[in-house]
Amino acid sequence: MRRLAGSVALLLACSWPSAAGVVRKSIVTLEVTGPAVPGHIPEAAPFRFVLLDKGRVFLGGTTQLATAELPSADRKDLEKLITKVAKRTNSAERVRLGPGETQYRLYFGKRDVGVTAMGDPALAPKEHRELATLIQELLAFDHYSLRPYDAQKLLLQVRVGELAGGCRRWEFDIDLAAASRHPVEIPARIAGAWPTGAVAASVCHAGERYIVTMRPLVPGES
Repeated sequence: MRRLAGSVALLLACSWPSAAGVVRKSIVTLEVTGPAVPGHIPEAAPFRFVLLDKGRVFLGGTTQLATAELPSADRKDLEKLITKVAKRTNSAERVRLGPGETQYRLYFGKRDVGVTAMGDPALAPKEHRELATLIQELLAFDHYSLRPYDAQKLLLQVRVGELAGGCRRWEFDIDLAAASRHPVEIPARIAGAWPTGAVAASVCHAGERYIVTMRPLVPGES
């Protein structure tokens, strides 16, 4: 029975809907969804990359975010590439870059258009080479001024189901059944030692079992 429960949880993780919203004032955002591993919900990870006006950047890992203020000289070439790709993007476009099931969602806030790409960007055909180059640049981005960012808000997302192992007692005055229908923004300060991002928690509450994630939000995300 425990093995079956673990299999069910893995299926839930694979079909978990994206928790990411949009950052309307962003120059670009990148969300990456890779293969699921037990106990993780890839779609609940924070944005992989966000660039806002005036050079504020956010980088997301599995559970947390980092941030920096970039001087114009450090973002000039990147913004040129972003602008070029954004101008060639049609709203809700979907493209295949190469083999593989990793999914990349790019959103260009100033133009209010987005593109979803699948597969390995290193193997992209000629017609998608600029898009693939942008994705690779954002994935590899680093800067000496990056510092940990303490998100002020988390997106609570809930599904009925269970993970392998035990379960935690629900400590918050939030209706889990209601949250399973609609994600809920919560103050990050109340989360305490609960896992965030793609690391899920198994919760027992009111005779039901739930899989819970708390996704760190960047400023302006909705």
